[in-house]
Amino acid sequence: MDRTFGYQDACDWINAVEARVGEGFAEYFRIHKIRYMNTFQALRHVPFETPPRRVIDLAGAGMFTGLVRERLGAEQLCFTHFEHEERAAMGEQDQYRLLPLDLTNTPHRAVRWDFDGRCDEREDGGYDLIFALEVIEHIATDPANFLREARRLLSDRGHLLLTTPNVCSLGAIERIINQQNPISYPYFKKNRSSDRHNIEYTVGQLRSLVTQSGIEVVKAYTVDSWTVPSLAVLNFCRHGNVSLDDRGDNIVLICRRSAEAPVEFPAGLYD
Repeated sequence: MDRTFGYQDACDWINAVEARVGEGFAEYFRIHKIRYMNTFQALRHVPFETPPRRVIDLAGAGMFTGLVRERLGAEQLCFTHFEHEERAAMGEQDQYRLLPLDLTNTPHRAVRWDFDGRCDEREDGGYDLIFALEVIEHIATDPANFLREARRLLSDRGHLLLTTPNVCSLGAIERIINQQNPISYPYFKKNRSSDRHNIEYTVGQLRSLVTQSGIEVVKAYTVDSWTVPSLAVLNFCRHGNVSLDDRGDNIVLICRRSAEAPVEFPAGLYD
């Protein structure tokens, strides 16, 4: 069982995945390639007591569930289809199109998932590892409910790996200085879809939301996945005594279930 998740491992893995990317996904993959590598390396921070047996990817294309099967020997993979106007037609094979491994002899299945509602997976506490990668910023109305559902699915020894853009990154500061929107994806959809970045979080805001949703944050950090900070913004912050802590453009949280009961509407985020 290969448990290495270093930089060279990430490079080798991402190259293997890239060779299998479908033509319609190539541009998105190119933009997110560094983010995928950073997520790969985040797995080295997950304190696995034993290898995860069952893994679910909430809103992902399946790359990381396949990776855990390959590297950690997960026995069952679960993917999600979406009850969303833009994604509802996504077929099962589309979910698996990025997997750099043969699933012929690997137990795998898909369940329906409504971002702001419930997941069709009814087995409470059935998953040892949950991926929620670049999804919480897309939730339009009730991110706490999304997190409560993730908590419900987590086993007692399970972990949640969550990533999302950081609205307080150096890149965001530089955009403000240049009189641009600090949000990394500040666009409406021409088809009027709500599947967009409805909110981008600060590290503290996200930590509070997760904690109030009955989930303990084991480790939190930021990393640059899309932008390279300029010397100008670094000098601006240094001369203004602005803290450089947690200024990467991507937030990474590694979490587990806590004994605290979830709050329906976490303070500071609901009005």
